[in-house]
Amino acid sequence: MKRITIALVMAVLFTIPAWADNFKFVSLEYPPLEFKGSNGEAQGIAVDIVTKIMTNLGHTIDIKIYPWARSLKMTKEGLADAIFTAYKNPERETFLDYSKNVLVSQIVSFYVLKDSDITYDGDFCNPVSESGLLPAEQNGAVEHLPLAKIPPEENLREGILAL
Repeated sequence: MKRITIALVMAVLFTIPAWADNFKFVSLEYPPLEFKGSNGEAQGIAVDIVTKIMTNLGHTIDIKIYPWARSLKMTKEGLADAIFTAYKNPERETFLDYSKNVLVSQIVSFYVLKDSDITYDGDFCNPVSESGLLPAEQNGAVEHLPLAKIPPEENLREGILAL
């Protein structure tokens, strides 16, 4: 009887860790939300929130910071279990499931210096430079979202007030 009790206790002790899963999460370098710290580990506000949520659910996660296109590709191909701070769009909805709650609310603004070669007519979908692309777009980081037309503003204060 003593052997059966010890065997049951051992079985329970060794199966408890199996209930918790280990997940691989990826994201981009986007301080202060997520970035590689001086030790090479993922850090930032979003990293802390995601880690806390998964820990509270009894899971462990390994978070890696990669270039955005690589993070998306890894998630799409199943090489990563999740990606975070990814804007929702129809193409991504084909391979990602989005939570109902926003992880971190973000406002992204676009400002152009008056003497810049980038023209801006108030439509976030249409800023272009002489090359025809914004530098970030050339690296696959900018996407064209259906955003409201906001008239160009003369300075930062007016731009913020327009939002």
